[in-house]
Amino acid sequence: MYSLPNGLDNARLLPVLMFFHVPLAAPRPFEFSIQVPQAFEELVRVRRMAQKEQWTRSARNSRPSPLGEAEKQAIVIACDSFIRDVLKPRFLREIRPTNFNYVIDIHGAWAGGRYRFMQRYRSGMDHNRGDEFDAPFARIDRVGRNRFDIQRMRHTGRWWRLYSGVTLAEALRLLETDEILYPG
Repeated sequence: MYSLPNGLDNARLLPVLMFFHVPLAAPRPFEFSIQVPQAFEELVRVRRMAQKEQWTRSARNSRPSPLGEAEKQAIVIACDSFIRDVLKPRFLREIRPTNFNYVIDIHGAWAGGRYRFMQRYRSGMDHNRGDEFDAPFARIDRVGRNRFDIQRMRHTGRWWRLYSGVTLAEALRLLETDEILYPG
């Protein structure tokens, strides 16, 4: 049997020994007397560090600089003319009523730094004939001055980023050429 150094008793020492998996049948007393107080202090220091909550700033989640009204109007005008000149002639030549949901319009809307491209559907089913709803299929997110991310609406109802940091002209060209961004 050995004596514990510095007046430590088994009740105070047992949690420390269990944490570091130190057997109670300790090795030589001089090693034991040096290691246990340091291990206990380290345990207290680690627990105090773990209890502190620290916030960090992420560069990707930071908001872009505020958008001026002139820049916003330029983006809306460019996207509206893109819809009128490219999307509607290609994907909505005529409206064909069916017994199911059918597309009656393609339009866009600006909301919170994002421009969404949407299809307007009308229901042809007996129980809700004439009801209309919008279904977004692509959007451009402003992430900086003339920099945009392009996202598509997945079948799960979640947005999926396909392109990052492109200019408005590149974004509209990608919306025109990339088939995955085409309306449903």
